[in-house]
Amino acid sequence: MSNTMKKAGALMVAAALFAGCSGTAGAASQSASSEPKTQTSAADSTIHSEISTAIDSTVKGSSQDALLNTLMSASDDDAKAREVWMDIFDKTAGQYMNTFELEGDGEIYEYTTDDDSGFVDNHFLYETSMQTLLSDGAADLYSAQYRVVDDSYDNFESGTGLLMRTGDNSTAFTAELSETGLDLIKGTVKDVKTPKLSRKDLPAMLIYDGLFTDGYMRSVDPVNNASLYTYDLQEDHDGYVLNIKVKDLDAFRKQASTAAMITLTDDNRPALVLDEATGETWRVKFNRSGILEEVDSNIFHANILEDGKDTNDKVYINLRAKNEVDHFDDAREFVAAFNPLMDKIQDGSLKAGSEFTLED
Repeated sequence: MSNTMKKAGALMVAAALFAGCSGTAGAASQSASSEPKTQTSAADSTIHSEISTAIDSTVKGSSQDALLNTLMSASDDDAKAREVWMDIFDKTAGQYMNTFELEGDGEIYEYTTDDDSGFVDNHFLYETSMQTLLSDGAADLYSAQYRVVDDSYDNFESGTGLLMRTGDNSTAFTAELSETGLDLIKGTVKDVKTPKLSRKDLPAMLIYDGLFTDGYMRSVDPVNNASLYTYDLQEDHDGYVLNIKVKDLDAFRKQASTAAMITLTDDNRPALVLDEATGETWRVKFNRSGILEEVDSNIFHANILEDGKDTNDKVYINLRAKNEVDHFDDAREFVAAFNPLMDKIQDGSLKAGSEFTLED
């Protein structure tokens, strides 16, 4: 396991990995799904053909990635843009042969008001660290997602995780973490689950979730609601940068307040409520072949709704995050430590309430 395991983290697996997922306060939950919200239209077959052509062109080595051009031309149509994004996620996962890690760090600034005048006095800054690991085996995919929140004094606040083996020997569990360190994770099994996504769908959905949600449920995002944003694609010295920002703040707020939450997990993930947001920007970095490399986001101001808390007690936040995708260099060590743990989950030796340790 890599040293980035030092900080782990809220379960962030893609849409409806498990049956029984639900929405959150303030919005109607959409039914469980293995992908972000999708729609079927007569244009789908056309855009699929365009995407296939773009992928073929890129594989052959075009000087400018055709798939990104397709995304730009589709950015005013949510359904078309969503489909292109999913192909980009598939292409990125394939580049790493379904063995990669997503590493993210973020900062949450809390306010008692919807402007800069009211910092929360106690621990107004929270630091988040999240990681997604995926390794491809002969019969199964092995994935683990962690997120840890520290206060402004670097004291551990909370940590949660989702560990899955998907394929011929599918099983999974959610966890509350009690200790994280170099190549060490300790915690308690919260709930044993059956993964719902297939081996085929999981890699792309992990990339979507790890790069574009920051561990929250959202009612809108650039993948599902491209038409709410402006897309500006620029050539960089070693690839491309896509700058994304809110197009019309009033339309953005209206959609955020009326749309159902995109339900990602059943782990009581907090909801990021954007109907009072004053701005949101994204910077998405691609290499020359259109492979995703990193995503920076800055959201200001949002509200957080957490399970069991008074929904009238609003907390305004500025959330800044940077998430990167890279090779998973310690994949063999990870699988060697991971498989025995998942065997115990599958045979019932470990169950809800059991303590566990994952180390290599």
